[in-house]
Amino acid sequence: LPVLAVLKANDMDAYPIQQMNTTIGIDSLCDFNLREVAPLCRAIAGRHALLLFNKVSRRFELLLKHGDRFRVDGITYRNSDDSSTNIPSLCSCTATNSVNYKHEIAYLHHGSIIDIGCARLIFASFF
Repeated sequence: LPVLAVLKANDMDAYPIQQMNTTIGIDSLCDFNLREVAPLCRAIAGRHALLLFNKVSRRFELLLKHGDRFRVDGITYRNSDDSSTNIPSLCSCTATNSVNYKHEIAYLHHGSIIDIGCARLIFASFF
């Protein structure tokens, strides 16, 4: 399969994205398991997000699935029907309440910085 993009975390080899849909989280069935990137983070859901290649727009999108939030290029995205804004922080990475955008989809570009819980990823695309 051709490599469409890569995800890179600190101190890890780049993960090649070779499918149209790539699951990201701490579930053992996820394509990209963040447990290796942030083993102590409690803010990452089993199936936190989905990295999707949109054939129409020919770009990658990051969709929030079962996670509370993620950040792309400094903008926080969270579930729009999530009313649990007053729950205590699951981890120090979620302690800041700077939710900027109530939307579940982030459009990625080459060089996007993705923060999911304590995990920081760099996205590199060939599109």
